[in-house]
Amino acid sequence: QENLLKEQIPTLVASVKKLKIFFSFMAVILVSIITLSFIYASVLFLNNALGSQHPLDELQSIDSVVSIIIAGIVSVGSVMFWSNSQAHKKINDALTDLRAFIHIVDMHHLAKPRHIIGALENGSVEASEKQKGAYISAVRDSILISGKIAALIYQISSDNVSRREATEIEQLCEAIAMRLLLRYPDYI
Repeated sequence: QENLLKEQIPTLVASVKKLKIFFSFMAVILVSIITLSFIYASVLFLNNALGSQHPLDELQSIDSVVSIIIAGIVSVGSVMFWSNSQAHKKINDALTDLRAFIHIVDMHHLAKPRHIIGALENGSVEASEKQKGAYISAVRDSILISGKIAALIYQISSDNVSRREATEIEQLCEAIAMRLLLRYPDYI
């Protein structure tokens, strides 16, 4: 949990921000290339239309400008698609890891019988009431923090699928925390 909070979440946020900045930069470049190519084609067309007697030269210049525009659109579009898919991949990986963590806490720590909760050495050493309370409280806090991490991932994501999954994880965390409160009211 600490590794997730200290290293992975800030790294995820930073990489998504970098990819969004890169995406915006590439969009500005694409618009600039298209605008400059359009201006260049307009100047060539007007210049050739006014003073040229060879219509073939006009078509060749327009063809070369259109080829430049198409090449620019394809290259910038592919880079934008790649950076967008990388951001979604990182977000989905983080959500998968978060869901796995929540599953481990829920199924492997909270499914224990009451007398084993907080016990040492597979239940052979009974835990005091204070230790049980600290254990349940720590588990509840880690679940609630996981829900907040899911909310953070929801905020940095622009993909509807990732946002839906982050919402589901946040709701799952809230349900587990409520179940803990109902099951162990004396310890929380």
